[in-house]
Amino acid sequence: MRSNQVPLILRAVWFVLLGWEIGLTMAVFAYLCCLTIVGIPFGIWLMHRIPLVMTLQLNGISERYSGGSGYDEITISGKVYRVNKDREPSSMPFLIRAIWFVCAGWWLTLLWMKVATILCVLILPMPIGFWMFNRVPAILTLDGV
Repeated sequence: MRSNQVPLILRAVWFVLLGWEIGLTMAVFAYLCCLTIVGIPFGIWLMHRIPLVMTLQLNGISERYSGGSGYDEITISGKVYRVNKDREPSSMPFLIRAIWFVCAGWWLTLLWMKVATILCVLILPMPIGFWMFNRVPAILTLDGV
């Protein structure tokens, strides 16, 4: 276990008492943000944090968003850009991603999140449910595909 990881028993108690309710509320709010088109960046940002809110899972969040080893910093014309070393940029052109979102992404994401929620509530397949929540941005907008 990493030193900055929350103990498993505390994570389990959090999930049972509050995490699942707050996480599902957050998932619905993130989905609604994505439906507004303008709110897509914030909605996807929220979706990436669903495992943190539901189970206090710190893996990936601290590294992904706090300058951890998963990033390279590149300076171009005096501006510093952070580039994720572990993830390839989306190979899909923006137009294809936009068409996907309008035609299938928005409703398929809703179905995907419903199935993920059911799996999380059933306890035994919970890891699959959280894996599905982690893949929501890819279903919604082909992010990282």
